[in-house]
Amino acid sequence: MINTCFCNVLFITTINSKLLLQIKNLIIKTPNNLFRELTNVKIINLPTNIKKLTLIRSPHINKKSKEQFEIRKYKLMWTFFIKKKLIKSFSKIFKTNIPSGVFVKFQINEKIKF
Repeated sequence: MINTCFCNVLFITTINSKLLLQIKNLIIKTPNNLFRELTNVKIINLPTNIKKLTLIRSPHINKKSKEQFEIRKYKLMWTFFIKKKLIKSFSKIFKTNIPSGVFVKFQINEKIKF
């Protein structure tokens, strides 16, 4: 019997680094049987995007007085192979367990036969 598997990629983005660690623990330590069906699992930390903003405090009088802010976006890429039957149930379970403030993009790349 030939099993058809799909290479899936999850891109996870958040502003809070603690939420990213929480998601990593969810991926690694979940006792659910569905997560045991995944093969060739790789978790890759992507570079942090830092956006810096500079504002002038008082634009009329003191132009040298500036204030800086920064926004950090932490990213994680998770690749794995999963059987065709389990794709929909996996995406539903994973999206329901995600805390607020985390953005998930689920992408199916290629079809592989075993």
